[in-house]
Amino acid sequence: MGAQVSESDSFVQGNVFYGSTKEDLAQILSAAGIPVVVGPWKLTLFEPIARFHLRYVGNIAPESPFTVDASGYGIPLGTVEDWCTRLASCLDKQAIAYDYGHFDAQQDVIREYTSQNSH
Repeated sequence: MGAQVSESDSFVQGNVFYGSTKEDLAQILSAAGIPVVVGPWKLTLFEPIARFHLRYVGNIAPESPFTVDASGYGIPLGTVEDWCTRLASCLDKQAIAYDYGHFDAQQDVIREYTSQNSH
């Protein structure tokens, strides 16, 4: 019999294609009601319970996107899905391109989030 998959064991990975600073992106997210903490190399969203990061790779060109990196371990799948949907909605309203996915512990896709905006 296979291993049981926890209802609260998932992760999010992908990219947000925003060609400006993390501070500018933080203002956009904050104005949309998404809690944001600005760190030296990343934005942390949905504090204090989340480990949902947009990591800044040091280049402000759209060719070098922010990477989406979130651990949903110990967090209900529905909560992580809500965060992903809220982020996608905010980015869509600002015409910011993105491409990220929510995956279970076995790396199977739960849902993909891809904008209609080109990057």
